[in-house]
This record gives sequence, structure tokens and C-alpha cells, in this order.
Amino acid sequence: MNIYDTGELMRGIESQYKGKMGFVVSTATHSIFCEFGTGIIGAQNSHPEVAIAGWKYDVNDHGELGWWYIGRDGKAHWTKGMPSRPFMYDTAKMLRNMVVPLAKGVMR
Repeated sequence: MNIYDTGELMRGIESQYKGKMGFVVSTATHSIFCEFGTGIIGAQNSHPEVAIAGWKYDVNDHGELGWWYIGRDGKAHWTKGMPSRPFMYDTAKMLRNMVVPLAKGVMR
């Protein structure tokens, strides 16, 4: 199973409002790991803006040894981590590029 198999990540994208401000948030518990990546693999394929969250890769110094974990299937799996898949960052970047042309169209 990979991080996309359950649909939890996609279903966890929500809009939230605080006063007049709107936000897009991801409520899936594993979304931050997908966004920034993990382990030595994540460090080698890092998020474009790691400093945003003060994210640290391979904090337990597993390095090339990797680590074992128990998956949702109840079985042991070995990993060195996973690369960043910056879905929120990429979406924000795309939306920022759309805002100015849209605003100019509305203001005409």
C-alpha cells in the first residue's frame, strides 16, 4: 500500500475560514509526511521550502540503514523514507499564478 491507496489524503483537503480569510488545509494525519518527505530519501528529494515548517530529515540518523515499521496491513515494512510530494505547495503556487490574471479580468 502506498500513501495514495486509501483516498484519505485527497478527502482531507478542506476549505476553512477565519473571519474574512479563507484557507485550504489538509486534515489527513500523514499529509505533512507526504508534503515534506521523510528520512534520507526525503533529504535527497526535499521540499522546495523546507524552512516553512522547520522540517528536519532523518532526525533519528537511520541513514542508509533505514527502519522497519508496522503498516496498516499489520505487516512489517522496511523504508529509508520517501521523497517530498509537495501537493499543497504546488497548489498554492498554481493558485498564486492564477490570482493576478483573474483579478485583472474582474477589475475591467
